[in-house]
Amino acid sequence: MAAIKRLAFGLYGKRAGVIVRDGGRRRLEYDRKYLDQRDATPLSLSLPLNVDPAQTDRAIGAYLAGLLPDHQEVRDRWASRHRVKPGDELGLVAAIGLDTAGGALFA
Repeated sequence: MAAIKRLAFGLYGKRAGVIVRDGGRRRLEYDRKYLDQRDATPLSLSLPLNVDPAQTDRAIGAYLAGLLPDHQEVRDRWASRHRVKPGDELGLVAAIGLDTAGGALFA
């Protein structure tokens, strides 16, 4: 599987934004339409709605890692099963994105 460049996400049934991988960095961009809603909720408290997309790489990495199993052996098996490069949290979340904890879906 080729490395994922863009991963859209939704929150509680609404399209909320996209995570973009550009080179080795990731950035989160909330959709303007989503931000205009009164009930807009951030993906994480570490990724607030008014976040500067250029400053989100570290927080995105921590958030994505938190969606995955703690045991590296399990992550490695999942990576092999889904043909994702080991250590590619964005790729793994893309592979399991409809079955993650919480109200977020990734596709």
